[in-house]
Amino acid sequence: MDQPQNRKSQVSQVDQIEQQLPTEVPQSAESVESAPDDVNSNTYTTTTTEVPTFSAPTITDERIEVSYPSRVADDQVVQHLSYTVSYNDKYEQPDWVFYLLTQEMVNGKVTRGEKFLPDPDVKLATAVTTDYTKSGYDRGHLCPSADVRHDAAAQSETFYMSNISPQEPNFNRGVWKKLEELVRQFVSVHDSLYVVTGPVLQDKLKQIGKRNKVAVPELFYKIIYTPKNGGHMIGFLMPNKGSNKKLSTFIVSVDEIESVTGLNFFSNVANESDLESKPGNVRWWQQCE
Repeated sequence: MDQPQNRKSQVSQVDQIEQQLPTEVPQSAESVESAPDDVNSNTYTTTTTEVPTFSAPTITDERIEVSYPSRVADDQVVQHLSYTVSYNDKYEQPDWVFYLLTQEMVNGKVTRGEKFLPDPDVKLATAVTTDYTKSGYDRGHLCPSADVRHDAAAQSETFYMSNISPQEPNFNRGVWKKLEELVRQFVSVHDSLYVVTGPVLQDKLKQIGKRNKVAVPELFYKIIYTPKNGGHMIGFLMPNKGSNKKLSTFIVSVDEIESVTGLNFFSNVANESDLESKPGNVRWWQQCE
């Protein structure tokens, strides 16, 4: 995969990207439960320039070694019990949140907490919950609390403000929630999944906040990877607004997410280029044996 690319050279107007999202689900696309291989027709373009690559530390578990997404200059990377976050102080939210999702995590019995807190491990301090008060935006989880039900301490960390981005209420409680539920459906079929998710951050975004200036993203992404059966990836890129469109509408290649964000994902996966160039197939993820 090419080197990570300069955020300033990303799409200058995100609304141009959004206009390319189909207003209706393509005729060839069925429901999410039976999406065909060629369901994706979304194309996102951007002009980019190369910048020096940042080092990518490695997460290791007993099954596979997977590199973090690429580092962003001045971000602080913090590893919590269930997820790792790259926090961007300029925009007061993460560039990415990365975690290994397992059936054990999803099937736990811990009930949802509700207390949002600044992340004590972020040196320059995170946004605070009152930055969102009366803003018209939800405190949107990136690693969902419902993904972390196996351990109370780990779930409480999902309420750190380093794991939160401003999300339009109908988005957070609607199509984004449906995507989170779909990922949990995926993990019911697989032993484990790697998930990386975050906002698309760039200059001149709307801001909220009293103590801190928190950028309001116009797009969010989520990428899921499994090494199973030679490796599979699926990516979603979604406008930060309510939608009644099928989730299959928002499937894009990981290459397209990398182009829009300027980040590099799963750089040490052997067949990275092949996996990232193709849109994923929901049917495989739901029905793979």
